[in-house]
Amino acid sequence: MRRSLWLVILVLVCFCGASYAKEGSIEILSAPIVLQELGSSAANFRATRFPVFTDMDGEDNCRVFAQSHNQKRYQIGGSSCYDENGNGEVDPKEECMIKSGAIGRLVPYVNNGVVNYKNLIEKEWNLFGANSEVGSAYAKSARIFATFTVRVEGVGVVTEVWHPGYSDLSSTSDDESGTGICLQAGMGYHGTVVEDFPGGDVKTRLVVSGGGTDLYSSEFMMTMPPAAQAQYTRKSDPTITGSMLLSPDDFDGTFPENLTFKLQWVNDSTLDITAPVDDEGNGMYNLVLMITPVN
Repeated sequence: MRRSLWLVILVLVCFCGASYAKEGSIEILSAPIVLQELGSSAANFRATRFPVFTDMDGEDNCRVFAQSHNQKRYQIGGSSCYDENGNGEVDPKEECMIKSGAIGRLVPYVNNGVVNYKNLIEKEWNLFGANSEVGSAYAKSARIFATFTVRVEGVGVVTEVWHPGYSDLSSTSDDESGTGICLQAGMGYHGTVVEDFPGGDVKTRLVVSGGGTDLYSSEFMMTMPPAAQAQYTRKSDPTITGSMLLSPDDFDGTFPENLTFKLQWVNDSTLDITAPVDDEGNGMYNLVLMITPVN
């Protein structure tokens, strides 16, 4: 991870040097300031899509009902339900298969109409205030280049169809807050099922906030390969990288004293995903800022 970080810094220096060289009126007043935030621990995001129920015995109505949701996004709803893209109410509401508290191990991709992004890193830096990292003199002229990396690994975990407790075949929990798919529909209590996991997408982004302004980077995405019948899957180089360039113009001409950076991800797949830890116990995701004071 350290070797990768220095490589990123070297690339950033070359990038910014080339960028500013093209603008003859820009003068770099001091060496770039590099800040970094490492992941504090492993991060996990459970599957948001149902697996493919490829083979089921038991009651036919349960099989038909479960297979009608193959690879669809899990949804939660209270008084109303949204379609799998979070757009409006589903009519009739009975088509929204799951109500709050059901299928305890899956999590929603969309919750009440909003994509369920979760923070990997949230860090506030005092960059342009008194005694700050950069100084107020450059609040109207500095450039910030933010880059991140996230390592992603995935595994297919069986979604329980009949068990009345926590919906994971390996679970020994007596928690009744989650219910199996067919129990939720009142369709029987026993049978055998084979599940396949087609994979799906993992999306990341940066959100930068300060002075009442929220800025969003583009989404940076990785497509996870399938994991057949609950097998582990790992890409040959399972790393997402992304970047965002900030200038005072993004904040009405002046950087605020403090900026908060959020590195976020969302799982849109049938797999449980994780960003593991490295040999030093750090989460294998990081955020790097290179701030260049210019005139």
